[in-house]
Amino acid sequence: CLIKPPVKESTKPINVKLHSDLRAIDRAEFDHQVAKKLSLIEQQKMEMERQQMLAEEEEIRRLRKELIPKAQPMPYFDKPFIPRSYSMPQLLILVIRINGEDYLKLV
Repeated sequence: CLIKPPVKESTKPINVKLHSDLRAIDRAEFDHQVAKKLSLIEQQKMEMERQQMLAEEEEIRRLRKELIPKAQPMPYFDKPFIPRSYSMPQLLILVIRINGEDYLKLV
């Protein structure tokens, strides 16, 4: 008859922490931080572009408002406008007669 070999006790697995597993966890955390940073930069860029676009639109709106021709206010007729005539300054002209010839002198 055959002899049965003795039954061996079942082996218990030990909890092995591999360096590659630890590195994978660290890498996943790093990738997550990089993704967060990139999304934050993207949001800031979008916000800056939005602010710039709003500023440009406001500038366009202001320029259009300035370029609209507006009516001139009516003048007040309680004091009628009387244009002053241009007058030459008063000059004194002396006529000097020497030997029968006239000479003009401005004073």
